[in-house]
Amino acid sequence: MTLFCRDKAMTAASAIFERFSVPGAGVAMVAGGDSEAWGYGVCRVGGSQPVTADTTFQLASCSKAYTATAMAILVDRGELGWDDPVRKHLPEFQMHDGCLSELATLRDLLSMRLGYRNEGIVNWGRNLELGVETIFERLRYLDVIAGFREQFTYLNPAYTLIAEVIARRTGKSFVEFVRENIFQPLGQTATFIHEGQYLPTRPHAFPHVFLDNGVEPVGDARCGGRLGESCVYSTANDVTCWMRLHLAKGEVGGKRLVSQAAMAEMHRPQVWGPPVPALDNNFLAYGMGWQCRDTPHGPVLLHEGGEFGVSTFTLLDPKRSIGVAVYSNQTSNVPVKAACYALLDLLAGREPRDWATLFETLNAQEGEAIRTFLASQLQDKQEPLAEQDIAGSYFHPANGVADVRAVPGGFDFRLRDGWVYDGLLEPAGGNAYRSRPYYKGTAGMVRQYNLNLLFVRDEQGIALRAPGFGTMRKV
Repeated sequence: MTLFCRDKAMTAASAIFERFSVPGAGVAMVAGGDSEAWGYGVCRVGGSQPVTADTTFQLASCSKAYTATAMAILVDRGELGWDDPVRKHLPEFQMHDGCLSELATLRDLLSMRLGYRNEGIVNWGRNLELGVETIFERLRYLDVIAGFREQFTYLNPAYTLIAEVIARRTGKSFVEFVRENIFQPLGQTATFIHEGQYLPTRPHAFPHVFLDNGVEPVGDARCGGRLGESCVYSTANDVTCWMRLHLAKGEVGGKRLVSQAAMAEMHRPQVWGPPVPALDNNFLAYGMGWQCRDTPHGPVLLHEGGEFGVSTFTLLDPKRSIGVAVYSNQTSNVPVKAACYALLDLLAGREPRDWATLFETLNAQEGEAIRTFLASQLQDKQEPLAEQDIAGSYFHPANGVADVRAVPGGFDFRLRDGWVYDGLLEPAGGNAYRSRPYYKGTAGMVRQYNLNLLFVRDEQGIALRAPGFGTMRKV
């Protein structure tokens, strides 16, 4: 990789970051044995600390590839099998159907093909004192939206369960096992795993969200996900050896970490997903920890991640042994995707497309489709309910209890098992209320969808219909 390529790449990436008001980003590129890594912008708006190639970022769901790789290491050792029944290692595991509970395998978890809707505190944002036992207790109450092994349905807790399998099988914490078997052998000296709020001891890119006044810092660094499905922190420098490991089919620096067979199994399609024709993509599947797509130039592996004020993307072209990773400290995934695809074009010697406009358009279309869908689910045809009818406690078997209390300007909403969802419910007409989360991180994630909730009265009494939480019944 020449200096000219680095300069051209930095210019291309910076133009995208500036266009979308990205506060800071870490960028890494690899081509064979060569690599480049650099930082852009600042760690926090209003601050002066620059982002460098050694600044840490929360990787969000790009963490899943680490979990799958940890599993692959144990498969190589003969300690686990891809097709081991989940209950062989987690006897408490339960789906909505007893037969499926027996049939489900570790491969099914890793390829996320159980058929559940990815929602609520089982998926994301539950209080830290609620451990993996919450998944064992409540997974079976999630909405079923596809047949078992029928299609890819994103499911964060599947990877938390894999982390639990690894811990039980090895007798070590998941954090310790990954550190000893991945981070240290790869020389990832600045990469670590941390669940919940992180108090930085080294340069760190703090999260930012888009609110009414523009880009604002969230104020803290926090992982809303759990071990296995999120919670890895890394840097642009450290990710170069991570990408090389996968491009070189399990070997880095003459050291084999994972067998070629296990790598191939992770990278091959396990379950089909919907293609994206606008990306010249007629084939999409999920492997294990990686998404598999076709392009006019050959197959690629990728994964994206989104968290409180964080967006990440990793894109690999195995055919050409090139890869790009971009981590940013703001919510929108448009700039990280656009930068990755543009830089991969440069590495491959192609003239980059206008990826920024394309992803901006796709993001707007997706947002409008989601808003339309949510509105269709919350049509209010009833007489307005009285304040005393609405106030009270509501229950859902997957999400627990929510307390709704009348306050000036609407209702105070508190979810006992997931404080990040707490907020003010403002009147939006009739029995509909607009959610205004108290936590900036959550507010930035729901703002773009104009998230509404609806109170209804039916034959069973008063209920609260909330996207991502199903129907919560007043108790």
